[in-house]
Amino acid sequence: MKKGRKKFLKRLETTLIMVVVLLPVFFLPYTPTNAVRLCILENGHPISAVFAFPIRTPRKEYSMYSGKRVLVYYNILVPFETSQGGMVASTLGVHRLKNGDRFYKAFPAADIAT
Repeated sequence: MKKGRKKFLKRLETTLIMVVVLLPVFFLPYTPTNAVRLCILENGHPISAVFAFPIRTPRKEYSMYSGKRVLVYYNILVPFETSQGGMVASTLGVHRLKNGDRFYKAFPAADIAT
């Protein structure tokens, strides 16, 4: 086998290992921002999920999305179209699962009509 081909295969192998190791780091919902990314990915937008950069919404703006303050809301830089109803979402609500897990769940949030 030629040296160039061996070098290429070694780089490919290293890249694949890095992807397999780093992919769960970005999409396992053990933090609220990762839950936001996973929700976007589940709606079929992998590029938006990577470049979402979730930012926590100030607490005083929670009433724009929910009458209750049950969820914590995150704004994202790249809005996406949800798979249910075709709503364009730029804010997601996140809560911790109640069964004792360390994981979070995110949902697209719609503005409350006033």
